[in-house]
Parts: sequence; C-alpha cells; structure tokens
Amino acid sequence: MKEVNIIPTGWPCKLSDCPPGIFYRESTKALGFKTEYRDDESGEIEVYCLPSGEIFWGGVTTPGERQDLIVQPCEVESHEI
Repeated sequence: MKEVNIIPTGWPCKLSDCPPGIFYRESTKALGFKTEYRDDESGEIEVYCLPSGEIFWGGVTTPGERQDLIVQPCEVESHEI
C-alpha cells in the first residue's frame, strides 16, 4: 500500500511567481494546480481547483487580484507503508 502526501516546498509566494504545479492557499484551505499555459484571449495564467477542476479564483474577483494571491508551492511525495 502507498501513502501519498502533499509537501510544501520553498516559500509562500504570489500566484504569478509560483512555479507550475500544485499549490496550497491557506486562507481558503484550497489546493490548486497552476499550469504553464496562458489563456489565448486574455493572457491570464490558467489555474484550477483540485479536485473539482474549476477555475481557481481564491476568493477574489479580478485577474490582477488573483495574480497577487499568496500561495504555497507543493509537491507530491509517496512511499510504501
């Protein structure tokens, strides 16, 4: 059997500076996934909620506010138990 953990990496940072991958937003207790892609029309970063797949807004309403949200980059770690 495997145990899978989500581990914080690095320091909390703005969503715009977060590397692509999984992140955690403390104030909303939400996991998200930032892609390396941008929307073709708006140029905004593509960011999604885990596990729903909905677009991640983190409790804000404008793209500028979303880019400035503080998030914690994370990685997945697994091991046999």
